[in-house]
Amino acid sequence: MSSRLLVTMGAGLAERGYETVVACCRNSASDREIARRFPALQRRSIVGTNSLARGASLRGLVRSSRADVVLVANERDQLSAALAIGRAGGVLRRLAIGERYSASWRTRLAGARSRCLLFGDEVGPVVHTELHVRTAVSWPPQRAVVTGEPPLRLAPVVPPLVMAIVAGTATGAVGASEHAAGATALRAAARLLSRHPGLRVVLLGEVSSLQALRLHAASVGLVDSVSILPLDSLIEPGPFEAAGAWITASGDTGAVSILSAMMRRIPVIVPRGFDTEGLVAPRITGVVSDDTDLSGSVAALAQLLADTDEHHAVGAAAAARAERLHGWDAMMRRLEDALSRVAGRITSKRAAA
Repeated sequence: MSSRLLVTMGAGLAERGYETVVACCRNSASDREIARRFPALQRRSIVGTNSLARGASLRGLVRSSRADVVLVANERDQLSAALAIGRAGGVLRRLAIGERYSASWRTRLAGARSRCLLFGDEVGPVVHTELHVRTAVSWPPQRAVVTGEPPLRLAPVVPPLVMAIVAGTATGAVGASEHAAGATALRAAARLLSRHPGLRVVLLGEVSSLQALRLHAASVGLVDSVSILPLDSLIEPGPFEAAGAWITASGDTGAVSILSAMMRRIPVIVPRGFDTEGLVAPRITGVVSDDTDLSGSVAALAQLLADTDEHHAVGAAAAARAERLHGWDAMMRRLEDALSRVAGRITSKRAAA
């Protein structure tokens, strides 16, 4: 998701008149995915069978495109970009949600070779020319949902009775936390099913990574109530409705899912202690769940399901918060400002992502 968000930002720059080139390894999964999702973007292939050859390929690409800035998503790419562009331009590195900046040897070397700037608010001490800015997460809005009026077809209960659970795919300790949060969400859904027999549960994510949660759903009696959809059903334009979205993914995947649900006026549930918790205002735009108080989370959700007025009020507050604090146009303006700062000079609208 971090890479996808970076390329989406590049597409936003292209729409604003910047000459934007996306660089990725030839015939890689990313290359194919970018070609499918962003056919209008210029793409250049990084070639080579080892890191030295790929570095030389990137240097040639940056020089031939006459880029002012290279936009990257991690410290490894920050170093590669700094070595490629040198003092002829600069490197802007976006920090993912939950990422903590550390002055590693890669970032120190990158700062010594080129002008480097961080874009995101989870930063440590200011190093070299790096700038402290707010959270660099947003998502292109569902225009018809965000700017339009709330749905007019109101019913005595909230339609439809669907709980969406966005499952994460991280590994290690983070993956274990995400799986535990997903299991908690399913237990809560099982309790709600006893009060609302029509409740359906939709698991959103990569189908290959959802099997464990599907088995857990069967163990808590939800086998006939669960279906699986790709995450794009929520985050891309198109019809999608739910009474609530329990986001058990962390990092950028969780953040984009939360913002997409909020823009759709869907109340959001996030686990306490996750790096995405700050995106939700408890009891205003959603619920912060606590593993030690499952009954409290179930009660809060049951209230939303039973009270149409409250459900729509929370949904409206969620959409307003998403636009006010994480609006796409506002983040793109900040991105343009950061590009100007790190480039040191911009005589024309040129950028390389």
